[in-house]
Amino acid sequence: KKNIEKFLKKYHTTYEVAELQQISLNTLKYVDEFCRKHNINYFLAEGTLLGAVRHKGFIPWDDDIDICMMREDYDRFIEYAKADLDDKYVLDCFETNDKHWTICAKLLINEKSKFSIKRLRNIALSTYPGIDIFALDNAPASSKEKSRCANKIRALRVMLWLKTGYSHDYSTFKWFVLKILSFFYTVKGLQIRIDKLMRKYNSSDSDEVINYGSLYPAEKECFKKDLFSESVKVEFEGCKFPAPKGYKEVLKVTYNDFESLPPYSKRFPKHSFFVGED
Repeated sequence: KKNIEKFLKKYHTTYEVAELQQISLNTLKYVDEFCRKHNINYFLAEGTLLGAVRHKGFIPWDDDIDICMMREDYDRFIEYAKADLDDKYVLDCFETNDKHWTICAKLLINEKSKFSIKRLRNIALSTYPGIDIFALDNAPASSKEKSRCANKIRALRVMLWLKTGYSHDYSTFKWFVLKILSFFYTVKGLQIRIDKLMRKYNSSDSDEVINYGSLYPAEKECFKKDLFSESVKVEFEGCKFPAPKGYKEVLKVTYNDFESLPPYSKRFPKHSFFVGED
């Protein structure tokens, strides 16, 4: 209770989670239809996959949706979305927004909503809710190289947050150093470096894929490629959506004991949506 009250005080946020979840679910339904139309494969990911398996829908306190795609499908999705997206939505990613602040694509609603993230006003193409779309890239063969590449991408992401104004938190020495280093880059330059690093091993053989866009540590987002070779349908809020065929193994890597609920103190929404007139 203390942690939840601290969170709500920090962001001055009142949550109406069920309504926000419905907006995200409608966006997922649209993405599912869009991907089937263009023959693009995708999978439920992270908390959304966990919710589907453990709750047959949203984790009760979750407030967003995550999906992932193999890099080839991700690139095709970006290209088709730039040309064939419904006006109700906008695609925010490196390819469409020179101020894009993070390293996954976001499909955001493009209509006025009572939910918004104020600190994205001068950065994002929309401050309203949507879903996160992660690319899965080939992982380096050695553990040392995985850590080196992932740590470099994480540092560049922090620099991107600082450079775009998404985050001004550099109270630690590490963030202070990254803030100084970010002065030597443009936002576009950081985007290009991050994108190049994520794709670095895609031309070589690998039996593992990695989601560099996640906020989880790299070792929790590195999976055997075979787990994503096919999809299976899982129930989510009364609908059926694709999950990787090895979804239990995927969840074990990321969450370990994924069937158990977290402590009560961690059962609160992650994002700082403002509720009310924007």
